[in-house]
Amino acid sequence: MEVLCSSRCCCPVCESPLQQRRPRQRGAVQCQLIAEPETLHAWHVSKICSRCPLLKNFWCGFQEVLINGKWVKQVDNPHPLYFFVSKKLGVAGSWLRRWRYRMYLHRASFLHEGVLLRLLDPTVQARVRVQLARAWGREILWRRSADAEPVVRERLASQLLALPLEKLLEVNWCWYEPMMFQRRWTQLLTSGDRLDICAIDGNAQLHRRTCGQPHAEVVYYPAIEKFLLRACSRSPHGRETLCPFHASQRDSLLQANPGEGEIASHRLKRALYAESDVSYLEVKMDGFAGWQPAETVNQTVLNRYFAKLADGTIRRRRQRRQEVRSQKWRGFRPRSRKYLAPWSSEQARAESSCQTHKEGEQHVAAASKSAGFLLAVSSGGMIVDIQELVCAESLSQRYCFLSTLATRWPQLAIVCHDDACHLKLFALQHRRSTAIAERLATMDFIVDRFHAPGHCGEYCAQHCLPTIEENKRLLGTFPTEIAEIVNSEMTPLGHTIHHMGKFFTQLVVSECTDVHNLSRLLALRDKQRADAKKRR
Repeated sequence: MEVLCSSRCCCPVCESPLQQRRPRQRGAVQCQLIAEPETLHAWHVSKICSRCPLLKNFWCGFQEVLINGKWVKQVDNPHPLYFFVSKKLGVAGSWLRRWRYRMYLHRASFLHEGVLLRLLDPTVQARVRVQLARAWGREILWRRSADAEPVVRERLASQLLALPLEKLLEVNWCWYEPMMFQRRWTQLLTSGDRLDICAIDGNAQLHRRTCGQPHAEVVYYPAIEKFLLRACSRSPHGRETLCPFHASQRDSLLQANPGEGEIASHRLKRALYAESDVSYLEVKMDGFAGWQPAETVNQTVLNRYFAKLADGTIRRRRQRRQEVRSQKWRGFRPRSRKYLAPWSSEQARAESSCQTHKEGEQHVAAASKSAGFLLAVSSGGMIVDIQELVCAESLSQRYCFLSTLATRWPQLAIVCHDDACHLKLFALQHRRSTAIAERLATMDFIVDRFHAPGHCGEYCAQHCLPTIEENKRLLGTFPTEIAEIVNSEMTPLGHTIHHMGKFFTQLVVSECTDVHNLSRLLALRDKQRADAKKRR
């Protein structure tokens, strides 16, 4: 078998020659190398420094350092051909580089890849699917860090193999996400698309499992100086319906003795509120007829109430799903109407008679468990920005996404959206908060031609329909249905990311978005070459 070892020859501390272990000695292990379409076996041997007082083992691509009685892995002289997740498993770099293209173009998934490898070679590790996902996530993050600042790569070298994957992505998301947006912005400039217009749309089928504990997270958007209240975005563990944090709260609260009073019902006055606002949630106590602010109720009673609601709803939904599967019927199932109130969009929905908003009775059930992504698409089909959508596709989340997009996109002046009328009225309602909010209120919102027949209100007829002469002039040759087309191309990725964590899901979608933009640029280049040949 082949023998693999570290490419380092001298100790980085004392500069003395390193001693290499031999196969079948202590410090040498048999490893598996995933090199599609076959699995290779090799000896993975370590190197040590006999003169240095520091305890270090140099392996292929990383080193082990003894810190506080625990061996910690750090990146050291990466191997040009293989990326080692551990001493016993390595993945070929060619497989890792092709994987994001296979996910987008071939709809591949880690689950089916692991099954295929197990069928081809029965000696493959049992948890190879998890190992492949961890290897690809760490390798792509390390590759992206080459374009970041040197201090980022230096810090990542000590974290890459030591932290869990989800924690690793969370710590490094502050530089990865802006860098990927800058990459997409460069692709937009290269394509030559219009910079004053975009189409935004939500894709609820491109989603992962979420906890769905209501009123659990408050996200601040500095561009509009607003807080967005939403459900918990963490992922459940295993067969559990809630995330580990809320599941432990539910179990402890259900065992505790009930307090002085119990909550009978609740209502959410606002989910998007100014910084000076205090009360956004009101509750009605059992035996009382009036509503009172949630701040006047014991936090233990509030947590117990929402834990019971979430657990009961999810268990009923699971039971209904099992009953439907036993009947071999896959039609539409009515969902529970929980947790989604009209939020702060009552005024916007009241001023337009179009029933095209996403906060009607049929959308209420989507609040507890569904998620997705919001996409901003240019005229040539380039995805400029993406943001995860937690719970229902409400006006408040779309407005917050648009505020972030406007901050990053200074030339943006026209927005094409399937619910343009309500989004425009919502922007007018919050126009006095900041300069970005004022700019959003002055933008032109136009309905796409595919959804235009459903907009029959008076406000749409005067401002938002694409058949208006002023809107025709603003649109020009812009394909208003481009967001729907791009969404249909991204939807098949839903089966790939369904069981992934919060940040790993965003990493996969971001990388597949980059592949999508590259394929669009390649098609545009081929078209330009064909046109040039015709002119000759």
